[in-house]
Amino acid sequence: MRKIVKKRAGEKGARSISVIGGADGPTSVFVAGKVKSRKNGDKKEQEQERMLQEIIDRIVPGKRSMEEVCAYLKSELGAEERELEDRRRECMKYNILCRYFPERLPPAPEIEGKHTRARVEKWADECRSRVERIQASAENLDLDMDLRLFELPLVVKGEKIGCFHVEMEMYTGYLSCDWNYDIGDRNVDQRDIREAGERLMAGIIRYRGLASEDIENRTPEFWNYITMEQYLGQR
Repeated sequence: MRKIVKKRAGEKGARSISVIGGADGPTSVFVAGKVKSRKNGDKKEQEQERMLQEIIDRIVPGKRSMEEVCAYLKSELGAEERELEDRRRECMKYNILCRYFPERLPPAPEIEGKHTRARVEKWADECRSRVERIQASAENLDLDMDLRLFELPLVVKGEKIGCFHVEMEMYTGYLSCDWNYDIGDRNVDQRDIREAGERLMAGIIRYRGLASEDIENRTPEFWNYITMEQYLGQR
């Protein structure tokens, strides 16, 4: 993904790139990567667990309500609430269903036997079909939802170059961030843009905090928080 973004950023005429943050993949920080042997794998897992525990030991449990987060976005960051477009609303419902109601999802397809081209293609078709079924389920989800969208400027070195968005669902506690920008002909380093977006996201997630239950059960909120703490610790 980084190579694709970098390539697009360098293409003549490329003027707008969107970057998604706060999705459901933070666990990859601690579990990603291939290992050459079980012994090396054990050492890697032990090191990852040690790093994870160091962050956990620094956490003081205390989780703010979604209403408090909304107030923080408006009063401290100058965010404004926006109307939700249909496409974003559908995506939010899809993500909420995947994150909080996995028991409602159809089983994930698997490749049986040797990974031949035909079997992989069949598996890919089944994956696409599964996503479509989940999207249909999310759209017709019989649940009370209070979806919110907040927008604030994405500022790099004192100059606004895009918008930062915060998606929220008030009942489940779903929170996700994304940002988009248009660099035009300006000489802006992509790393500075990414850092600006991640800094905002980290501040919001840290402000919200974690409950003891999040830490004990290692919820999606826990992994988002852990990822942001790791990011802030590197800065």
